[in-house]
Amino acid sequence: MDALAGNADHLYEIYEKLDAIKDLAFSTGWGSGMGELKSQGRNWKLASPGEGSMGWVDGYMIGYSLNADDGKRDYKLLKTVAEEFLNFTLSAQFQLAIPIRYCGSYPTNLNVVPLLTKAEVKSMHLDDLIPLPTLTTRQRNGMKLIWDKAKKKSATSLSSN
Repeated sequence: MDALAGNADHLYEIYEKLDAIKDLAFSTGWGSGMGELKSQGRNWKLASPGEGSMGWVDGYMIGYSLNADDGKRDYKLLKTVAEEFLNFTLSAQFQLAIPIRYCGSYPTNLNVVPLLTKAEVKSMHLDDLIPLPTLTTRQRNGMKLIWDKAKKKSATSLSSN
């Protein structure tokens, strides 16, 4: 945790300065720079450790204010548009085009599997996923405490160097 917290400010450098990795054989990141790298003739791929790796799915939220009618906006229409946009981004076609083809990353759901080759399914481990359970609020708060403690310890050790 100390090493992670101490180096966390370097995570996004790949996307701001893709030249920072031009001479590297390995790098870390989310994969969203893969399309730009590929357009530069630098065909990077995501590594797949034998012991497996964690996946992550960002969440969407429709604000509660779409349920409040102030008479100035068509909240029903706005909510419908938001829901349709979410459905669009979760569609197999979007998952194939953006996360997989453009970003070189993994899809959000498995409805894209029929559009992939067997080799792609295997390389992304879409045939042997083990979903993690959703964390409770208590578990998330516990993880936040651990992270905050690691950041504090890292900041203390950095300031003493």
